[in-house]
Amino acid sequence: MPRPARIVIATLPALALAIAAGPASALCTDGRHPSLQAEFADSDIVATGTARFVRRVVDPKDPEGYVATIHEIQVREIFRGRIPKRLYVESPNTSARFPMEASRTYLLFLQRDANAHHHFVDNCGHSAPLDAARRLLPQVRALRAIGSK
Repeated sequence: MPRPARIVIATLPALALAIAAGPASALCTDGRHPSLQAEFADSDIVATGTARFVRRVVDPKDPEGYVATIHEIQVREIFRGRIPKRLYVESPNTSARFPMEASRTYLLFLQRDANAHHHFVDNCGHSAPLDAARRLLPQVRALRAIGSK
C-alpha cells in the first residue's frame, strides 16, 4: 500500500472518534489524563451546576468575532471549595474550549484564573455534562467525605 494511503488509514480511527464526539467536545491536546483523585485535589472548586447565562467576550480582530465565552453557573451541589456569590466559568474560543449549553447541568472541576474573577475547566480532566458524568458522582462524594475529616 502506498505511504499516503497508510497515513490516511492510520488516522481514520482518530478522525471517526473526533466526528462522533461532535462539535461540543473539548479537546485535550497535551495528553494528560489526571486521575479523578488528583483532579479533585488540584481543583479550587468541584461542583455540579447549571449553565445559566452566556456572554461572549467580543474581539473584532478574532476571525469568529469573540475570544471567549463566559458562563454564569447556578451551583447545585458543592463537593470541594468555596463558591463565590456568583460563579463564572470562562472558556476560550480555541481548541481548548469547554463548550457549555445554557440550561444544561455539568459536573465541573474548576481552577481559578489568577488574573480574573473567573474559573476555567481543564479539558483533560473529568468535567462533563452531568448525564455523561453521573457515574462519577459516588466517587466524588466519597472524596468530599474524605476531605472533610
